[in-house]
Amino acid sequence: MKHHLGRALPLVLPLLTVIAAACSSGSGTPTGSGGGTGQTTGTGETTSATGTGGAASTSGSTGAAGTGGADITCKGGDHSNPNAPKLLIGTVSVNIVDLADKPAPTDFSVQVCGTNLCFYGKSSTAGNFSVTGSTTELDQPVFKFGDARNFAKLGIPFTPASLDAMGNKAFGKLTTAALPADGVTMAAGKSATSGEVTIAVPAGGAIVLDELVYPEVVDQQFRAVTIPVAKATEVLADAPAGIEQLYGVGPLETVFCPPATVTVPNADAVKWPAGTDVEFWILGLDGASEEWAPYGGWLKVSDGKVSADGKTISTTAGLPLLSTFGVRKKP
Repeated sequence: MKHHLGRALPLVLPLLTVIAAACSSGSGTPTGSGGGTGQTTGTGETTSATGTGGAASTSGSTGAAGTGGADITCKGGDHSNPNAPKLLIGTVSVNIVDLADKPAPTDFSVQVCGTNLCFYGKSSTAGNFSVTGSTTELDQPVFKFGDARNFAKLGIPFTPASLDAMGNKAFGKLTTAALPADGVTMAAGKSATSGEVTIAVPAGGAIVLDELVYPEVVDQQFRAVTIPVAKATEVLADAPAGIEQLYGVGPLETVFCPPATVTVPNADAVKWPAGTDVEFWILGLDGASEEWAPYGGWLKVSDGKVSADGKTISTTAGLPLLSTFGVRKKP
C-alpha cells in the first residue's frame, strides 16, 4: 500500500472561533470572522485575523483585519534530512504489550513507513506482529506502532546497523499505552484535560486537524496517556538525553495556531524544584511532511518551567503540533 503523501484539508472544530487554517505547508482556507463572510482558498503563510468587520483572505493574501484584529503567522520549517538512509526492509517482527504487560489486540496498528511507501503489519496471535517489506527501498524508514486514537503512536527509525544482512529486524518486546476511550473536545479559549495532560488553545486561535485520518468528531477529541520512560527505551534511544517524562497524545499532527500551552504534572519520579527550566521535545511521526519535526526524529519545540508551587510543568512558548512528546530538564 502506498503511503499517503497529501495533507488533509483543514477542519473547523465546533465552538472554534476560526481565524486561520493556513497552518500547513503554506496552503489552506483562511476565513475572516467578526463580520467577514465566505471562504477563499489561499496559499499564503499568514492567516486572516478576527475582529469587527474582518474579511476572508483571497488567493494567498493575508486576510483583512477587522477592528481589534491582528495577524498571526503559522509556519513550520524544513526539518528533512538530506542524508537520510534509503534501506531495503525485509521482515520486521515484534511482540507488543500494554502497560499492564498484556498483549496488544490483533487489530493493533503496526507499520513500516518511509517517506515514499508504507507497509502494514498483521498479527498471528494477540501481541505478535510482522511486517513484510518489498524490493523497493524505503526513504528514511521508521517502525511505527499505535494509531493515536486507541493507543499512543510511537516510532523507531531504522539504520543500516539495526538490520541483518537480509534487511530483517526482530524487535523483541515493545510496550504500547492505551489512550482514554473518552476524549475531550478542544476549543479556542478553553482548556482540555486528558490523563495527566492539559492543553490550552489561545482565545481566537485555530485548530487544524488531519480529517482524512480522523474523519469522525469523536476521533478529533483530545486524548493523552503517560508512558513510563523505563518502558520506552527503544523509542527514546535517539531522543535527547534526559527525557524523564513521556506522553502519547491524539489526534496526531493537529496544528495549533498560535501554539497551545501544555501543562503536565511534576511527576513524583522527577520532582524538579520549583522554577526549574525544562524543555519540551516532540517526536516526528509524519512521513508526508517534515514541516514541524524531522521524520522519526526529535525536535525541541518549547522551553518550559516548573510552577512556583512545584506541582506542575508548563510550556513557555507552547506546542505548535500535537505529537508524542517528552520533557527534560534544561541542560
